[in-house]
Amino acid sequence: MKPLPPYFRCYVRRDGAVFSAVCIDLSLAAQDDTMEGARAKLDALVHEYLDTVFAHHREHLADLLYRPAPWAQRLTYHYIDALQFARAVVGRRPEHKDALSFKEPACVPA
Repeated sequence: MKPLPPYFRCYVRRDGAVFSAVCIDLSLAAQDDTMEGARAKLDALVHEYLDTVFAHHREHLADLLYRPAPWAQRLTYHYIDALQFARAVVGRRPEHKDALSFKEPACVPA
Protein backbone atom coordinates (compact mmCIF):
# COMPACT_ATOMS: atom_id res chain seq x y z
CA MET A 1 0.00 0.00 0.00
CA LYS A 2 1.17 3.53 -0.78
CA PRO A 3 2.00 5.75 2.21
CA LEU A 4 -0.49 8.41 3.29
CA PRO A 5 0.20 11.67 1.42
CA PRO A 6 1.33 14.68 3.52
CA TYR A 7 -1.80 16.60 2.47
CA PHE A 8 -5.07 16.31 0.57
CA ARG A 9 -5.86 18.76 -2.23
CA CYS A 10 -9.01 20.81 -1.66
CA TYR A 11 -10.84 23.85 -2.96
CA VAL A 12 -13.72 26.05 -1.90
CA ARG A 13 -15.84 28.12 -4.27
CA ARG A 14 -19.11 29.98 -4.37
CA ASP A 15 -22.08 28.01 -5.72
CA GLY A 16 -24.92 30.49 -5.87
CA ALA A 17 -25.72 31.62 -2.32
CA VAL A 18 -23.48 29.05 -0.58
CA PHE A 19 -19.83 28.03 -0.62
CA SER A 20 -18.89 24.44 -1.46
CA ALA A 21 -15.63 22.94 -0.24
CA VAL A 22 -14.35 19.77 -1.92
CA CYS A 23 -11.46 17.42 -1.15
CA ILE A 24 -10.52 15.95 -4.53
CA ASP A 25 -8.33 13.19 -3.08
CA LEU A 26 -10.98 11.72 -0.77
CA SER A 27 -14.07 12.76 -2.74
CA LEU A 28 -15.59 14.57 0.25
CA ALA A 29 -17.56 17.83 0.22
CA ALA A 30 -19.15 20.33 2.61
CA GLN A 31 -21.24 23.51 2.28
CA ASP A 32 -21.76 26.64 4.33
CA ASP A 33 -22.86 30.25 3.95
CA THR A 34 -19.26 31.52 4.24
CA MET A 35 -15.97 30.47 2.70
CA GLU A 36 -14.39 30.02 6.13
CA GLY A 37 -17.37 27.97 7.36
CA ALA A 38 -17.28 25.62 4.37
CA ARG A 39 -13.54 25.18 4.78
CA ALA A 40 -13.92 24.46 8.52
CA LYS A 41 -16.69 21.93 7.85
CA LEU A 42 -14.54 20.16 5.25
CA ASP A 43 -11.61 20.10 7.69
CA ALA A 44 -13.81 18.45 10.31
CA LEU A 45 -15.22 16.02 7.73
CA VAL A 46 -11.75 14.95 6.54
CA HIS A 47 -10.59 14.35 10.13
CA GLU A 48 -13.76 12.45 11.02
CA TYR A 49 -13.43 10.33 7.87
CA LEU A 50 -9.79 9.49 8.65
CA ASP A 51 -10.65 8.68 12.28
CA THR A 52 -13.39 6.29 11.14
CA VAL A 53 -11.24 4.60 8.49
CA PHE A 54 -8.32 4.03 10.84
CA ALA A 55 -10.50 2.94 13.76
CA HIS A 56 -12.90 0.57 12.01
CA HIS A 57 -11.77 -0.25 8.48
CA ARG A 58 -8.00 -0.85 8.55
CA GLU A 59 -8.37 -3.91 6.31
CA HIS A 60 -9.68 -1.64 3.49
CA LEU A 61 -7.21 1.26 3.84
CA ALA A 62 -6.00 1.05 0.24
CA ASP A 63 -9.53 1.49 -1.09
CA LEU A 64 -10.70 4.10 1.42
CA LEU A 65 -7.69 6.45 1.38
CA TYR A 66 -7.39 6.76 -2.40
CA ARG A 67 -10.83 7.79 -3.68
CA PRO A 68 -10.31 10.45 -6.34
CA ALA A 69 -13.21 12.80 -7.02
CA PRO A 70 -14.86 12.91 -10.46
CA TRP A 71 -12.74 14.48 -13.19
CA ALA A 72 -14.83 17.69 -13.26
CA GLN A 73 -14.04 18.39 -9.59
CA ARG A 74 -10.35 17.62 -10.11
CA LEU A 75 -10.30 19.94 -13.12
CA THR A 76 -11.98 22.68 -11.04
CA TYR A 77 -9.27 22.33 -8.37
CA HIS A 78 -6.47 22.66 -10.93
CA TYR A 79 -8.17 25.65 -12.60
CA ILE A 80 -8.54 27.50 -9.28
CA ASP A 81 -4.97 26.56 -8.29
CA ALA A 82 -3.60 27.85 -11.62
CA LEU A 83 -5.49 31.14 -11.21
CA GLN A 84 -4.06 31.57 -7.71
CA PHE A 85 -0.56 30.88 -9.00
CA ALA A 86 -0.96 33.37 -11.86
CA ARG A 87 -2.26 36.04 -9.47
CA ALA A 88 0.73 35.45 -7.17
CA VAL A 89 3.19 35.71 -10.07
CA VAL A 90 1.90 39.13 -11.11
CA GLY A 91 1.98 40.32 -7.50
CA ARG A 92 -1.72 40.30 -6.73
CA ARG A 93 -3.32 38.65 -3.73
CA PRO A 94 -3.54 34.92 -4.45
CA GLU A 95 -6.92 34.57 -2.74
CA HIS A 96 -10.13 35.37 -4.52
CA LYS A 97 -13.39 36.13 -2.77
CA ASP A 98 -15.28 33.43 -4.71
CA ALA A 99 -12.74 30.58 -4.98
CA LEU A 100 -9.65 29.27 -3.21
CA SER A 101 -7.54 26.12 -3.48
CA PHE A 102 -5.71 24.79 -0.44
CA LYS A 103 -4.02 21.71 0.94
CA GLU A 104 -5.53 19.96 3.96
CA PRO A 105 -2.86 18.32 6.17
CA ALA A 106 -3.23 14.55 6.31
CA CYS A 107 -2.87 13.50 9.91
CA VAL A 108 -2.97 9.86 10.95
CA PRO A 109 -5.28 9.40 13.94
CA ALA A 110 -3.68 8.05 17.09
